[in-house]
Amino acid sequence: MVKRALSYRDPEQDRISAARFVGYAGLVPFWALVIFQFLEGGLSEDAVWAAEMAIVVYGAVIVGFMGGGRWVFRLLDQTETRSSLIGAFFLATVPPLLAWMIAGAPDIVAGVLFPPMVRAPLIGLILTVQLMQDFLHERMIPVWYLDLRVQLTAGAAGALWLSALLNWLL
Repeated sequence: MVKRALSYRDPEQDRISAARFVGYAGLVPFWALVIFQFLEGGLSEDAVWAAEMAIVVYGAVIVGFMGGGRWVFRLLDQTETRSSLIGAFFLATVPPLLAWMIAGAPDIVAGVLFPPMVRAPLIGLILTVQLMQDFLHERMIPVWYLDLRVQLTAGAAGALWLSALLNWLL
């Protein structure tokens, strides 16, 4: 009986801790790519382009992941009507589709150069828009998750924007 009382773990706290750990670990590729891109001297032009595209594609992956999470929250919300659910699912789907279109676009679009470092801030903007969507529906999102989303969005979008800014400055 004593052992049972001492080994009790709060499942909600376990959920929060695990989400934080995995969420912050998910920022590592963003920042590692920024560091690799700008601190690794003597990279060939192809290697720099590959690092830049990797940060854009990883950003698109995260946008897609967040869109899927938004679907789950809508599915669990029992107060949504059919028409509001259709709109919510549509709004959850559009950002990932845009992110993948941006990431997969050719390097020249309508005669204008569209390099990865033009795409990166666009992906960062989409991540920020997704966060704003979460704030609009915060009644169905746990407070701790919304706080974590703010931190993770700042970390991911910040890396995308910094990468583009440093590319422009250097």
